[in-house]
Amino acid sequence: MANNTTYINDLYKAAAKAVGDTGIFPETVVTQKILESGYTDSKLASIANNYFGIKSSLGWKGKVISMSTNEFFNGVMKRYPGTNKVYDNRILALKDGANAYTLFRWYPTKEAGLKGYVELITGNPRYKKAGVLDAKTIADQFAALVRAGYATDPDYLNKLVKVYTNIKGFFF
Repeated sequence: MANNTTYINDLYKAAAKAVGDTGIFPETVVTQKILESGYTDSKLASIANNYFGIKSSLGWKGKVISMSTNEFFNGVMKRYPGTNKVYDNRILALKDGANAYTLFRWYPTKEAGLKGYVELITGNPRYKKAGVLDAKTIADQFAALVRAGYATDPDYLNKLVKVYTNIKGFFF
């Protein structure tokens, strides 16, 4: 548990710095990072500094990485195989045959990955409209993220709550 305590406290400090006064709770960031990447870095996090499973949208102009992913449509999970390659942009990835569902944002550093998450949540109108930035509690923020369509997994809210329940005692 000592390793998890140090890990969570360090991540909390980095998250608090990254979110500033945006309205995003640092606990939300920590919870999502652990759900998406675990206590150790997932392959996506290790290679691309993408700790939150952030896809590259049509407007993303940076590098992308194609990684296998599971997506849910109408409650049914489908697996999409990735190429496991880093590309300079979405267009090159798609020309190489990568499926758009497998394209994730690539960030040069851990700090850039955290900043990218904050920019996604604060800059995309669907999160504001769903009430993510106005949430009064962490549970409300989780629910707002789900309403906004953060993940396709129909059980995402329950998974967030489960992770948070397991780690909330670590926050100071």
